[in-house]
Amino acid sequence: MNPETMTGTWSTRLHNIPLPEPILVGIACGLVAHRLRPWRLPGPEVPRRAAGWSLVGAGCMLNAWSWWVSGRVELGDPHRLVTAGPYAISRNPMYVGWALLHLGLAMTAGSAWTLTALVPAAIGLHRQVLREEQQLHERFGEEYRRRCATVPRYVRILRLDRAP
Repeated sequence: MNPETMTGTWSTRLHNIPLPEPILVGIACGLVAHRLRPWRLPGPEVPRRAAGWSLVGAGCMLNAWSWWVSGRVELGDPHRLVTAGPYAISRNPMYVGWALLHLGLAMTAGSAWTLTALVPAAIGLHRQVLREEQQLHERFGEEYRRRCATVPRYVRILRLDRAP
């Protein structure tokens, strides 16, 4: 393989690692608040931590899978839509992964502050997603509108198929 192609691919891949500021700030603020004035989550520690680590693992796996599938597409300035892998079931799988990571860290740390910080972090992230979607609408037009009609923004909680 051509080293320039490999470098370009890895450079693109590295740029595709999302660091969503609202989530990172939410995690940091929650953990700092917990350190200054602990506010523990209720319930037994062992099952809560087990569930938390499972969510952290799921978030990391979803982010890694999304990152790998995005391949050579510069997500910050895409030349095409990524529709394979986790992008076939969510238009924003990396952001879903980060939210799972935030929730898992809150449970693992037993921090009600970190859990509470997920709400404003999710609101901030959602606003960021809406701005990104506007850019995708402008860039891809009807192709992106069709995608929005068939693939949920985050996750589909219920699928209500109606019989004809």
